[in-house]
Amino acid sequence: MTQHKQKRDIRWLLSLLPIIIFIASLAFSWFTAYHYSANILDSDASSEMILAKMLSENNSILSTDWIYSNELRVIHTNLVFAPLFKIFTDWHTVRFVGILIMQSIYLLSYYFLCRQLKVSRRSFFLTAAILILPYSIAYGRIVLYHNHYLMTITMGFLLSGLYLSILDRWKNKDKRLSLGIRITLLLTISLLSGLNGVRSLVVTIAPMFLTSFIILLQDESNLDSSQGIAFLEKWKGVILTLGMCVFSVIGYLINSKVFQQIYSFRSYDDATLGFNNAENSSQAVLGLLSQFGYQASRPLFSIGGIVALAGLMAAIYIVGQGISTVFSKSRITSQNASVQFAGVLFVASVGVMIMSFCLEFGEKHYLLYLIPVAVLAIPFVAVLMDQTASSDPVPTKHSAKGVLLGVVFLSLFANGLYGNAYFLHPDKVKGTYNGLGMQDVNMVNKLSNVVDFLESENYTLGYSTFWTCNIITEMTNGKINMAAIQVDAENQRVYHYDWLTAKHFQDESFVEEQKVFALLTDVQSKTVLETTMYDYAVLVYDDGNYNIYDFDFPVAPYYAMSE
Repeated sequence: MTQHKQKRDIRWLLSLLPIIIFIASLAFSWFTAYHYSANILDSDASSEMILAKMLSENNSILSTDWIYSNELRVIHTNLVFAPLFKIFTDWHTVRFVGILIMQSIYLLSYYFLCRQLKVSRRSFFLTAAILILPYSIAYGRIVLYHNHYLMTITMGFLLSGLYLSILDRWKNKDKRLSLGIRITLLLTISLLSGLNGVRSLVVTIAPMFLTSFIILLQDESNLDSSQGIAFLEKWKGVILTLGMCVFSVIGYLINSKVFQQIYSFRSYDDATLGFNNAENSSQAVLGLLSQFGYQASRPLFSIGGIVALAGLMAAIYIVGQGISTVFSKSRITSQNASVQFAGVLFVASVGVMIMSFCLEFGEKHYLLYLIPVAVLAIPFVAVLMDQTASSDPVPTKHSAKGVLLGVVFLSLFANGLYGNAYFLHPDKVKGTYNGLGMQDVNMVNKLSNVVDFLESENYTLGYSTFWTCNIITEMTNGKINMAAIQVDAENQRVYHYDWLTAKHFQDESFVEEQKVFALLTDVQSKTVLETTMYDYAVLVYDDGNYNIYDFDFPVAPYYAMSE
């Protein structure tokens, strides 16, 4: 009896282990978020805070005074950060609390998808632990802690979950009202995703259409005309996803044709067909493999090198399993339907994104653009775990597939822990702060003395190149506004850089009321020396990395850049 009780207690403790792992991972992620939100910034991320502050002051969700980037995103971080500025005045607090809220929404959307995929509680908590950790440094930077793609992925989870719930209720012949509400919600979110730009269409909706079509072809019962299956019953998945595509395209057309007449942003309308040569294709493949922790720059025989190699092996396994679902000849049943959907969707998303690289639309950031599609590997791993567990009660002992999945989980989990360790101690832990063009993880530390000087001198408006400027505003709690400039060494010119900045920073009437400075590196200063801006500039600070110039009168830089 005692032995039986001990076994029962052990089983109970083991059943709690996934929950414990998830809670510990969430706590570690939030601890890292607190450090990250104050110590690791870039101008892209800080621009979101500046915009949110402007929107909060104007009680709006979009601004005609803001110069956006390649997309105008209606459903974005501003919906969280802007209200927080009504509550908190400290920008660090706003960023930290905003990260917690957005990560919570992210996890809830993942839970909703897992429910529709019929993922077990064990597999949900284990894979959610991976999802909340930076299993690649780029994923941690772009999604978890700067939240750039978090809303895109969240909407993708919601759309996928709603789609599955509609198919399930359709099959079970649920009430028409319940089904109608879900379909309306699905199409509404598709429309909203289109209002955010083209990204969700490429990342989620077009791949879902492709997935529904592939699964239709795989399901032999749908192709057996002798069963007399009604057209709508056979093609319901394709029809639903086609409707999603239509509504998303409508949203995108509103974004690119209507909003662009009101707001300032660039679009992908000028994209043209091109061709992915061998070099570009290899970069795309490397970008995909790097999503799971692989970084070529790490020493092999080090902790960083080992976990990076483990991440590479995990990536190869997951991609291989995904491809096998696309070409699977097994009849689709209730037992394998979730695996087929998650696997085909993952491969379809990666395929559509890589095909989009054939378009000529400017610089291609392979690693960056593949982040939101690679995240779809996580629910795929969850359903694979359940499939293995259901076919073998003790997969880690008797099933090669179970052992491999265990290794995949440990590889991604180890990379997640390593990623957070890197963010907490970038000077001690080997890694590359990749994902965007600016890869300096120590910008806040490098600019701390600069900020102290600027605040002590009561400056209110500065000029600097893009990757520096918005960080200054966030570090000074919004006290110092920054206008981005471009230093053109070839033509010996300095001019305004219209990217993620407020328009009124370039207005003469605004500038003449400010105490103005220019912040430049030593190299940039040499170019400025050859322009008319230097005629009115006085060097007031030099720390070996950055120079600060004061001006005889506030509008001197404005006039110099207007020539």
